[in-house]
Amino acid sequence: MLIFFIYSSWTNRILAANDFGSVQINIANIDPNTGVSTKSYSTLALSGFIRGHGEADEALSQLVKRNDTKQ
Repeated sequence: MLIFFIYSSWTNRILAANDFGSVQINIANIDPNTGVSTKSYSTLALSGFIRGHGEADEALSQLVKRNDTKQ
């Protein structure tokens, strides 16, 4: 038996199986020299709690900025 746990990228909480408001978003990685997709992506997960409180836009913006500085 294989069990997967998916954590929210913003709150680090486990996304429960019954959290139907949660989303997982794949963002393409772009080569800074050519501006073309590198055919790889970064995956972000947002919980229904964050989306329900209207904080998903801010969370997504901050996560993309944080991910961009790592590369």
